[in-house]
Amino acid sequence: MKSLEYLLPLMIMLAAATRDPTPPDNRLENPGFEETVGNEPVAWQKVIDPDTRNCEIGVTRQGARSGKHAVRIAQVWGKNRSQAGIKSSRQVPVDPGTTYIFSFWYRTVSTEYSLPFMANVRVYRKNHEPFLFSRRKISSSPEWRQVQILLEQLPADAVSAEVAFAVSMRTRGEVLIDDVVLKKASQKDIESLEEWRRQDLPAVTRNAAKVRLSPADNFRLAEADGVWWLIRPDGKPTWSIGTMGRYPNEERSSPSMRKWVLERYPDETDYRKKLYGQIVDWGFNSFDGWTDDQYGEIIEQRYLKGDTYLPMFKVLSLSRDIEPELCARDLHGRVRSGSHAFPDPFNPHWRTHATQKAASSIQAFRNKPWLAGWFVDNEIEFMDLFRFIWADYSGKQFVSDLENKYKRIEELNKAWSSKYAAYRFESFAGILTKKPEPAAWDDPLFVDFTAFERRMVKEYVDFTYDLVKRADPSRLVISSRINLGPMQDIHRTIDLWSKFDLIAMNIYPQNLQYGLSSGELAVLETLHKSTGKPLIISEWGTSAIDSGLYNLDEDAQGRPLDWSWNEVVRTQGERADIYEACITQFASLGYVVGAHWFTTMDVDTKIRRANRGILDTNHQPYAPLVSSMKEVHARLKDRMNLPD
Repeated sequence: MKSLEYLLPLMIMLAAATRDPTPPDNRLENPGFEETVGNEPVAWQKVIDPDTRNCEIGVTRQGARSGKHAVRIAQVWGKNRSQAGIKSSRQVPVDPGTTYIFSFWYRTVSTEYSLPFMANVRVYRKNHEPFLFSRRKISSSPEWRQVQILLEQLPADAVSAEVAFAVSMRTRGEVLIDDVVLKKASQKDIESLEEWRRQDLPAVTRNAAKVRLSPADNFRLAEADGVWWLIRPDGKPTWSIGTMGRYPNEERSSPSMRKWVLERYPDETDYRKKLYGQIVDWGFNSFDGWTDDQYGEIIEQRYLKGDTYLPMFKVLSLSRDIEPELCARDLHGRVRSGSHAFPDPFNPHWRTHATQKAASSIQAFRNKPWLAGWFVDNEIEFMDLFRFIWADYSGKQFVSDLENKYKRIEELNKAWSSKYAAYRFESFAGILTKKPEPAAWDDPLFVDFTAFERRMVKEYVDFTYDLVKRADPSRLVISSRINLGPMQDIHRTIDLWSKFDLIAMNIYPQNLQYGLSSGELAVLETLHKSTGKPLIISEWGTSAIDSGLYNLDEDAQGRPLDWSWNEVVRTQGERADIYEACITQFASLGYVVGAHWFTTMDVDTKIRRANRGILDTNHQPYAPLVSSMKEVHARLKDRMNLPD
């Protein structure tokens, strides 16, 4: 009997080690992955896209957060943003009128990108196709970290849901998931989640009063005490707080907005002057890159009279909407991302197109002191670029580079042959016929293909920078406005972007918390450290459900639910708080010289509807957002000692 007494504490410890730590009202089966069949967790199933060639998915018995097991997704090699992960294999019944909380714990190991995986919730509906209700990019974390996501305002015909975790990037690292919960949210849960979402705002310590340069006829960049500044023509430093100057024509805005404008401002010039004053009243001090050319006339008049003015940035879009034959292509002749496709930088016809586009766009603004700089492109797609080397001119250049390296085709065959494939090319020209492709990181082809990827990016950077600098020598030449989509691949070429005077980043926060996540901030830090150049946030924004622009049922005009749905928050009040948090974070970063909000007016056109504006579809300001903008802009200008 005494021996049993000694065993009892041990038995209790063992039971505690395997007990499910998730709450009893959790609706998911096997949420801690403790029940297994072989290496597979019960009630969960793998989800692997056909384009995912390699991955490791299953239960790991090392380093679980609780119990004995966690799920591990690792060593993913795919293409075309293919996904590899797991999902709950049994749909969980849900009530459309109920609010739920989806939470989980995770940690990451050696992932190449700071937003390495996604957490998804798919809702099944009675009268419609299944709907990806929530998709959030999750920040890397070497330590176990919990994420909580509120699921509310489900579709009226929602009947069930499933949760999933997916890696959609090529990585040699791993993601571990444990203790997943999907449950009804009590008021206490909602209050706790709201507290978790609130982050302390960073201090803004930069001081413009410490910096003075001699006057010049252009905007410049300067660094002082580790802080970067945008320098005005009068030699005074500033920090660009920008948004868009537009006119609400039929292509861009709703009928109700156009009606409001035409009734009050039949002359477009009068309207633009009115909006100019409104933007100044909201506390902005710059026009962003998408601003209509006509606002330049207003700026010019004010500049020549010696009045304060809003400087302007402009997007050249040297590669936007180019013909497919001018774009980078894969082995099947496919182009990546349509209007955002990366060009074939060796193609002389693209170079001619870009030269003509630059000349026509720059002509009216050349040597204008109030024009801060030119963005060469917007959101061109360079993800998987090492696979898109087979366009006519780039393909021939690639083969020429291989011939210069290996000299003899027998040497290339020997170097490339491996467990993945044996090569017996009879000539270098035969490579253009077969168009091979790397199969994994240790495939010998990967070295040559990624080396040529760098060659393509360098050719693009050098050509676009030199083209614009020749056309308008005194203006800043700013990189293509990089977005999060291809960022997971930029680590192979990021140093090459340093030729640009300024690096541009378009970033739309995931809004899991108020402000940018640690992963989003790490993206900005990586861009700066790897290029040594300052950054400008060329687009950012957030949206709210209460705008009425996110109808989950069919739209009367057949428009799809906008992609910004995955980042929406509940109310304009929340949107206002997020504005304050994000712009304060941007201003606190010594390498960021400005942030431009997208956009002035809500998007409500024949093809798209989205809550992106400061003004709603009836041209009325969103009061909470405008109040926050005015207050935080005044506070930041005061803290930074910005000149008028």
